[in-house]
Amino acid sequence: MAHTQIATIFTWLLLLTTTAASSITVQQVGEQQVAMPDIESWTFNSMPNIEGMDAPSQLLKLGSLSSLGAEEFTLEQTSAFLGVDINQLTLNQLPLIGEQTLGNLVLGDGISSAGVPFLDQYKIKQIKPLATFFKNNPQFQDIQLSQNLGQFVANNPTAANIKLNELGNLKIGSIPNLGNTPLKDFVDWENFSLDSIPGISDIPLSQFPNPLNLSSISIIARIDTVRGPAEANWGRTVTGSLEVGFEFPCNKTSENTESCSHIELDDPENLGATVSSPFEGKAWINGQQQWVDGGSGLLKMAVLSPVAKPGLEPTGRFPFGAFAKMVLWEVDETNDSAQFVLFLRYCNTGGCTPYNIGPIPFMEYKRDAMIPIGSLRSNPPSNRLPIRTQQRLAQQQVRRQQPSISMRGNIITGEEVAGGISPSILAEGIIKILSVGKSNSQSDFPPITCLGDRCGKSLGKYYLHSTNQKVIESIALLDGGDNFLRDLTKPNYPTPASLHNFFPSTRQDEVMRLVIGEAALLARSEIDPTTNKYFCGDRLIERTAQIFAGGLFTPIDSRVANADNSLTILKLGQKVRTYYNSHGGTVVSCATN
Repeated sequence: MAHTQIATIFTWLLLLTTTAASSITVQQVGEQQVAMPDIESWTFNSMPNIEGMDAPSQLLKLGSLSSLGAEEFTLEQTSAFLGVDINQLTLNQLPLIGEQTLGNLVLGDGISSAGVPFLDQYKIKQIKPLATFFKNNPQFQDIQLSQNLGQFVANNPTAANIKLNELGNLKIGSIPNLGNTPLKDFVDWENFSLDSIPGISDIPLSQFPNPLNLSSISIIARIDTVRGPAEANWGRTVTGSLEVGFEFPCNKTSENTESCSHIELDDPENLGATVSSPFEGKAWINGQQQWVDGGSGLLKMAVLSPVAKPGLEPTGRFPFGAFAKMVLWEVDETNDSAQFVLFLRYCNTGGCTPYNIGPIPFMEYKRDAMIPIGSLRSNPPSNRLPIRTQQRLAQQQVRRQQPSISMRGNIITGEEVAGGISPSILAEGIIKILSVGKSNSQSDFPPITCLGDRCGKSLGKYYLHSTNQKVIESIALLDGGDNFLRDLTKPNYPTPASLHNFFPSTRQDEVMRLVIGEAALLARSEIDPTTNKYFCGDRLIERTAQIFAGGLFTPIDSRVANADNSLTILKLGQKVRTYYNSHGGTVVSCATN
C-alpha cells in the first residue's frame, strides 16, 4: 500500500495547478511522504497575488511577519539578498528611515524602539550631514558641534522633532550604524510594507530569524473522503482558531456558517494498521464556508482584504506555527480534490487582526494524499527555533570554513610572511589609503562602531576592531583583559596607557599577521574571474586587501563604495597593490601557484 500511496502523491504533482511557490518537494515524515512547497525558494516575491489585490510584497506590512522575527533583521542584512550595499541607498529609497525623527534615531521612543546603536554618543561634528545642517540653520546658530548628539537632542525639542528626510536625500551610510540597526528599533516599523524594505521579499522563509521549517512537521494525516456543500452538520473537527479552539463544531444553522463541506481525515497507518490517531474520522472544515472568532485588542475588527469579515477569520489550522493559517478553501467531489490557501494576520502593540489577509493560493491535494496537521494542542506551535539566520553573501557565495588560528599557538612566522604575503607592508598600505583626509586624533574616532550586530572600537595602529575574534583572544589572555574588552563598548576611548597594557604594538603586529594570513589563505582558495585560475601575483595582493578591508564575505572586485563614494573595494585593492610593490612586498608567483 505504501507504493500506492507514493504513486498517488506523484500523480497529484502532475495535476497541480496552483501553489504558493515555484517548485514542490516531497518531505519524508516518518515512514510517510507529504508534498509541500520548496521552502528554500519560497519567498514573498514568489507567492502568487491575492485575487483582486496587490502582490503580497506590496500588500503585507512588516507587522504581518512578526512571528518570523522579521523585525530582527537589519537593513544591511536584507539588502544583501539583493546584492545591494545599503550604505549607498538614499532616504528617498527607504521611507521607513526618512520618516524617523532625530529623536527617534538618537533616543528611541522610550517604549519599544531603541533607536540607532550608540548614535547618542557621537559628537555632532563627527556626523557630517548633521553638522552641516545645524551650522547652516538659523535656529541653531549657537550650537556647539563638539557636544554629544544625544545630549543635544535630549535638551532641544526642536531638533528632536526634525525628520531625517528634512536634511535632504542623504545616503544611509552617512549616519553611523544606521544600516546595522534592527528594524524593530525604528518607530512605527510595523506599518511599512515589505516592498519598502530592500531585499526582505527575496529572503526565503527558511532563512528568517524565526524560520519556517517544514522538517519540524511531525504530524500528518491522510485525506480519506472529500465531502461537498450538502453537509450541514459535523461535530468532530480539527479546525477552528486561537480564540475558539481547534475542535470547533460546524452547523449550517449557526451564524457565519454556510455549509459544513470538508475533508475527512484518517491515520496514515490505517492503510492496513489498527492504530487509531486522535484525528481519525475527524473533519477539516471548509474555511470559505465557516468563519470563526479571531483577532485581539484594537485590531480585532480590522478588515484588510476583500473577503475579510470584522472580528472573524476562516476556520483552519497552524501546521507551520503562528506565521500563517492553513485553510481549506475549495473542495471538488467530482475529482476528490481539496484546494488549500493561506491567511496571514497583522500585529502591532495594539493587538492583532484576525487571520483575514488572503487568500494566498497554497496547495491542492487529492484523496489519499498526505497533508500536514501540526500540533493537536489548542494553541499553534511556536516558530521560535534555536537557529538564527546568517547573512547571505550578496553574490550567493558559500562561506568557506577556515580552520581557526588561536593566539595560543599556530602563529604564522618566518620573514614576516603570511600566506606568501608580507603582512606589515600590506596592512600599512591599506591603512594609509583608507585614512587619506581623515584625522588620526583619538578624540575624533567614532565612540562605537558596529560590524553587523557586533559593536566596539577600532584599536591601535592597524585600526583592528575590538570584536575581531583574534583581538579578543589576544586581550582575554591577560589578567583584567575581560574587563578591558567590556569597557570597549562604552563611549570613552581607552587611554594610551591601558591600550599599551592590554594591546601593545607587538601584539598588534602579531594579530595583524594572523588577520592578513587568514585573508591571504582565503584569497588563494578563490578563482580569479579575470583568469579563471586561482588568485596569484599582483591579483592575490589586490584580493587579499579587498578581504582585509571588507571582511571574509567581500565580493570579488566589488564596486561598492565607501560612504563618501571616494573609494570602491576594487579601487582599494589596486591602490594597495601599487603601494605594496613599491615598498618591497613579496609576491606569490603565478608560475608556482
